[in-house]
Amino acid sequence: MKKLIVLAVASLIATSAHAAEMKWSGSAGWRYNYSKYDDKLGTKTTTAPAGKNISEQFNKMENIRANIGVSGGWDSVEWGFGVRTTGNTGYNNGAIGQATANSDYRTVNGNGDLALGVEQAWFRYLRDFGSLDMSVTIGRQKNAMAFDDKWQSLFDRDVRWDGFGWNFKFGMFGLNAAQYITGAKNSAGGNAGASSYTYTESSNATAAAGTPGGVGGSQARFTMLYSVQPYMNWKFSDEIETMVAVGYYMWMDDTNTNTSGGGYKSSTLNTGPTNAAISTYELSMHNPRQLQILNTWTLPYNLSFVGELVMNKTVLLGNTNVAGYPTPNNNVDKKAGNTALTLGMTYGKVTKAHDWSVGYAFVNKGLASVIDVYTWDKHLPDNIGHHVAVTYALADNFHLGFKGHWMHEKEKVDFSTGAAYGTAGVNRNQTGQNQHTTQYELTAGVMF
Repeated sequence: MKKLIVLAVASLIATSAHAAEMKWSGSAGWRYNYSKYDDKLGTKTTTAPAGKNISEQFNKMENIRANIGVSGGWDSVEWGFGVRTTGNTGYNNGAIGQATANSDYRTVNGNGDLALGVEQAWFRYLRDFGSLDMSVTIGRQKNAMAFDDKWQSLFDRDVRWDGFGWNFKFGMFGLNAAQYITGAKNSAGGNAGASSYTYTESSNATAAAGTPGGVGGSQARFTMLYSVQPYMNWKFSDEIETMVAVGYYMWMDDTNTNTSGGGYKSSTLNTGPTNAAISTYELSMHNPRQLQILNTWTLPYNLSFVGELVMNKTVLLGNTNVAGYPTPNNNVDKKAGNTALTLGMTYGKVTKAHDWSVGYAFVNKGLASVIDVYTWDKHLPDNIGHHVAVTYALADNFHLGFKGHWMHEKEKVDFSTGAAYGTAGVNRNQTGQNQHTTQYELTAGVMF
């Protein structure tokens, strides 16, 4: 009994001694969102109420978000743990309310829908080799790669990754690398799921290689992202600094699809009696190979610039294999847009009370450029558009914001034929269709 008391007291003293090394952080936010989706077909109903426009759909949402985390460390080891609200406000594939990896905003309906998930659970080993600094982060973590985290065209900053993140720095040079597990596939049907799989020798060697469900396509395995990114920093003066990074991303993952038509399926609700419904098309994003060029500038007068170019391997519009979608015929050899470009400028920086900033970005995303479930939920692939963001700090760590998004679909193809938009038909794109998306957001938030 005495030993237990001594151990308890010793543990309490040790915990108190290390408490000063622990750092708590967190934030809470609120958002009001107004969205308008317009297929530009001007379709009217012919039944009661006759003559009403069904080519436009409007949506209003109120969202909340929150997160809290703690981190610490000793000697050459750091660690962190945190939880956050799990988002259900994404527009991926047009399903408002579905759980999304790229948003931690939660819709408010007073119906007990608040859910929390593990945001981070990691530890990091740091080593100094003289002029070379090295660290490896293991567990659930923020992305170890450098990317545009303002407009988030390649990766959304809310996405968390599971695996290994590596960072090396040698003076003005550096190298980032990562090995992330994105999920798993099981031999039974090749189904995608969580980062766990089960198999037997028989189940992994039953069908002929290269056939659906066979050895060539669906052996039980992890789905992975391997990436490497060298970069350089130049500091010309106290006010002028630039960074150039070149990243290569190799996905061993054939579980993702991107949606055409502006990324939103049901703007006409597919219910108009005389409207042949917007046709959307899901393109299989099998094993992308992406090259990324990132350039950021810190400039005088509180100006900053970011440019990011992403180029995926060639993807053909015939790359479908999605249940429920017609197989294209004439477009098998037609290439989908496989590049994404972001050019953004920001004036000002919000660090204390009464600071403010305003930013603008032009974003152009091809249908096959990035994987939509990992990128910014407000600008999906197959969109070209403009974004404006204004932020004002009412007090220290308390900000108000406004964001405006104006986008329209990029691909102008009838995916059933591979030709330009043609005659109206059931579940087919119509002449003149050009999905436009407009969104306005008001936000408020605190952080510590």
